[in-house]
Amino acid sequence: MSTVDALKIVNLAPAYALKIDQLGATPNDTVNFNAPGGGPHTVLGVGGANTTLTTVKVTNSGPQVGGAVVFAQGTDPARTMPIFGGDNYGTAGGATFSAHQSNGSNSPAFRAIYDAGYNHSARVIWIDANHNDGNVIYVNNATAQTAGQLVNLIQASGSTAPVIQILNSGSGDHITSNNFKVSQGGNVSATGLMNHASFNNAAIKPTTTGTVIDRNVADSGAALKVNNINATSTGDILQIQAATAVKARFTKAGHLAVRVNSAPADADLVAGEAASWFDSTNGASKLMVKAKQADGTIKTGTVTLA
Repeated sequence: MSTVDALKIVNLAPAYALKIDQLGATPNDTVNFNAPGGGPHTVLGVGGANTTLTTVKVTNSGPQVGGAVVFAQGTDPARTMPIFGGDNYGTAGGATFSAHQSNGSNSPAFRAIYDAGYNHSARVIWIDANHNDGNVIYVNNATAQTAGQLVNLIQASGSTAPVIQILNSGSGDHITSNNFKVSQGGNVSATGLMNHASFNNAAIKPTTTGTVIDRNVADSGAALKVNNINATSTGDILQIQAATAVKARFTKAGHLAVRVNSAPADADLVAGEAASWFDSTNGASKLMVKAKQADGTIKTGTVTLA
């Protein structure tokens, strides 16, 4: 057994150190490397202290319509090792894997697909990250995009699984953006909830001074509808509460029931306003009204109940 290189090529000219052209019509491998299995063999090892050039570069200059420029296949179904592996010890921002698509409107820079002829339960893309800062997944489009989406998720018809599932064991928010957030507890905060067709059709705005519901369309549509749909329901259509105590409600039948039993202070009324309450004194119950005239004068009225 020789302890020296079986083949060594030294190139001192600006030309190929080794060039192999496959000229035969039969589609055989141009170069085939084979190593016995079961041992720590590297079928093809490429090394070198390369600082500027591509260490391994494969170029196909033909209009390829099938196959791949580089294709790696592991045919044993019992394999547990990855088809491609990359270890990058650099700290200057070099990527372990980079995909660049320079042309083609429908040609992806990266595509992961499972054979449609099989029923897979494994993950199509799996990312395990021992990561404590920055982004585990970072998507950045520096172009002013006018169509499509930055991220597009499509689920097949008839699917019952969720499109997105978030399992957050920490205390941080599930989702954050400039004006939208989903907290770890499931609370959603946003500047508003608008109708998809037009913001004028319907808008719910949780402002700092309270919730605003509005509609800005010149038609017969109501700004707000509250509908207790189930015909056998015995619950109210609407309840008005203060400090969890019911002050007024619309019953299932549509009756307005007022549960206020004392008069408002004069200062609580503005000019042109009237307030009613129910004096529930046993044997002397009355419907009461207090009003403030346009000039600020307070008037009261009583309806005695038989």
